[in-house]
Amino acid sequence: MKCQLLDKRLNELMMMVLVRQTEECNMMLHMEKSDMLMLVAEIEVGDKTADDV
Repeated sequence: MKCQLLDKRLNELMMMVLVRQTEECNMMLHMEKSDMLMLVAEIEVGDKTADDV
């Protein structure tokens, strides 16, 4: 039962789109789920790096 709840929550998190705004630029972080694979995007702007998970 605990694993099912964790799987459900993980599935929800993998489908989320996160957007962060800063004073200098807008950075969009997103994760897309495709079957059992997860894509993690990392965006680097100047000397700032935004990454997720």
